[in-house]
Amino acid sequence: MAGNYSAGSPYESDLNSLFASIVNSASISSYNHFTTAGSVSGQGAGYAAHGLYQCRGDLSLPDCATCVAGVVNQFAGVCPQKTGGVVQVVGCLVKYDCANFIGMENKTVAFRQCGKADAAVAKTVDAVLKGLSGPVGVTKLNAEYEAIGMSQCVGDLSVEMCEDCLGEAIQQLRTTCSAAVSGDMFLGKCYARYMIGQSKHEPHNKHVKRVIIIVFSIIASIVALVLLGFLIYYLRSWTWPLSLAMRLKDILNRRTK
Repeated sequence: MAGNYSAGSPYESDLNSLFASIVNSASISSYNHFTTAGSVSGQGAGYAAHGLYQCRGDLSLPDCATCVAGVVNQFAGVCPQKTGGVVQVVGCLVKYDCANFIGMENKTVAFRQCGKADAAVAKTVDAVLKGLSGPVGVTKLNAEYEAIGMSQCVGDLSVEMCEDCLGEAIQQLRTTCSAAVSGDMFLGKCYARYMIGQSKHEPHNKHVKRVIIIVFSIIASIVALVLLGFLIYYLRSWTWPLSLAMRLKDILNRRTK
């Protein structure tokens, strides 16, 4: 668990320098890590600030820089005066600590989430997860359901560590989200996620239903107009003789008088 540092301490100065390096680097690279020289006196003496950032593999460098800068700005609120902290958002990750964690595997679950349950997508989920690989993996399926899966390791891991971390993330997804339309599994140094879209048959079915409804509405409107025409004709056919009979009766009454 991260400790605290005091405002104005040498460690705070090191941390500010670390954050500046991270933000500046994000505009030219989607991953990097840094270690400050460390304080030689005062509170935090002997402790260097270690940190890294990484952006999602499909993010452009301008978007990466924006994401990283936004995360760094969050630390003052979410990790106030903490000697270590990490923020993972959809687009990027930023982590720092006074203890060196660079190049070390971490399979601790940081965040997991499963979407709406749907047993019909289980086979598609399995196929998507089989297609994921590190350090950056993206798989798309053109099966019955539109589907996409993504995986990524933090850049400081070796290939072996990455494969091990992703294996754990994917296994956790199989266990907890195998019958869900989406799943996210973020571990300390890697993540795997997938999304299953609608069945490719659904748009056609919806179109057919929409056409049937439109045709039915048109037919109903025509029938209603025809019935209205008959009703008007019917009323007129009775109103005219009635008005004529009333006029004849009035004429006869006048003659009688």
